[in-house]
Amino acid sequence: MDKYKLIRARRFILNVIFILLTQVVYYQAKASAVELYEYYPIAQGDSWNYLVSDDGFQEKICTIMGEESVDNLNTVKISIGENKIIWLIRDADGIKTYKIFNGDNYQVFTPPKLLLPNNLEIGETKEYSIDSVVYDKNGVKIGKESVKGRIVLKAIEPIEVRAGKFIDCLNVRMVEDWTESADSYGTDDVTFWLARNIGIIKYFSFSVPSQPNEKAEVETQELISATIKGEKIGN
Repeated sequence: MDKYKLIRARRFILNVIFILLTQVVYYQAKASAVELYEYYPIAQGDSWNYLVSDDGFQEKICTIMGEESVDNLNTVKISIGENKIIWLIRDADGIKTYKIFNGDNYQVFTPPKLLLPNNLEIGETKEYSIDSVVYDKNGVKIGKESVKGRIVLKAIEPIEVRAGKFIDCLNVRMVEDWTESADSYGTDDVTFWLARNIGIIKYFSFSVPSQPNEKAEVETQELISATIKGEKIGN
């Protein structure tokens, strides 16, 4: 069970969230609804550099590798750090994760797992439930996971990170209850902020395991810099 535990849809985004890097948010001042549109074609080579706090500090680079057809689905392939890859899709409901690769194992969501709906109102909650199957690098099934999640838009606010000051940022909270087996389950509580035209600029996750002897996992990520269509943002 432990050998594929790291590739769960939790810590999101490490998995969850990075599809959001391809999005832009427009806020309509006369209404509470926030709509998400593609601000730019997903460009191969666009990248984001984050400072990650997870038992120490390290930098992590996320890069759009391009579009790829996977299992007859049109996906966007994104590398995260040194050995993680996710494949994302967009449909009528919003942005979703289809597949995650982490080292020797990969996880497939059927149907794809909602990461962010096409629109939300402040205070509105979207719920979802999904199952996934985990395979080893040879395609042999080694486990499964069920997830029940909810997404809420908490606020629109300014925020400052290492990459600079940003206005009208979305403050989004995502909570997922996951189950691998009768004795392996937990809750992941994630809050992240998205800046207009840039994507994720700050991220905080708190993961509570099922076993009292297991340590809760806390992680933060903060944008240091990004390169979008050749334009440098931040340091």
